[in-house]
Amino acid sequence: MLPTGADYEGIAIDFWDRSTSVNLDHLAEIPSGYHMQKIDEELASQIEGFDYYIKMFGGFKQAIQNMIGYCLMHGETIVCEVEAAPLTRGVAEMSVDTHEDYRQKGLGTITSAHVIRECEAQGYRVFWGTSQKNAASVALARRLGFQTERTFTVFSWSETNHSAA
Repeated sequence: MLPTGADYEGIAIDFWDRSTSVNLDHLAEIPSGYHMQKIDEELASQIEGFDYYIKMFGGFKQAIQNMIGYCLMHGETIVCEVEAAPLTRGVAEMSVDTHEDYRQKGLGTITSAHVIRECEAQGYRVFWGTSQKNAASVALARRLGFQTERTFTVFSWSETNHSAA
């Protein structure tokens, strides 16, 4: 029933049921020289791709109301940003982006653990979705205690490809 000639075909993994036996407190410890900052309008303007949330929710104010988002800062530099969004029906999906110069230092773990703790404190259950090929994201989900994994095939077509089919 799907059109032929997908522009992309890959395997994705959704991680559910984060084990609360994985204590996030030690994973969320902020190293010296860094600080955590809630995403505000000024920070949002510096985050590449944040306009996606603004469009999704119909404005900046609505985006902030429908997410829990923080940036780990090194001075004035955003080194990692994590959003849990949308906040709907008691669930939120995690999104993590660590600046290339700061990867492999555990900073995505710290920021993610911080956001997950806040989500859970507010009564939200978080889930993690990623490509099976993204080994760093898969490992991070497991480190944070996500244990139930569901794989599925993802297909996508560009608008021009789809309209031609």
